[in-house]
Amino acid sequence: MAARLLLSGDLLSGTDAAAAGLVAASLPDGEAAMAEALALARRVAMQSPLAVRATLRTLRQRADADLARALLREADAQAQSYASADYAEGLAAVRAKRTPSFEGA
Repeated sequence: MAARLLLSGDLLSGTDAAAAGLVAASLPDGEAAMAEALALARRVAMQSPLAVRATLRTLRQRADADLARALLREADAQAQSYASADYAEGLAAVRAKRTPSFEGA
């Protein structure tokens, strides 16, 4: 699909892009897109800032890195997460059946 688009210059509609798995969603208008973006931002903001930063850092790493290097980076990120106050807060919140209050530490 990518090669076809790059070589031909063809354009895809939002619906076709969603069907091809190239986008997360296809929405009817800008207002719906803004509502969806804000809802997603709220869900992300509820997560541990430490975990969000680690996830973004991992996503930005080169996709063509070898598996061994990628696994080492993931193990390092998990070790940092497990040692964090946010991890302890997340576990405590689950046990107490309450919403966690993450600090990003």
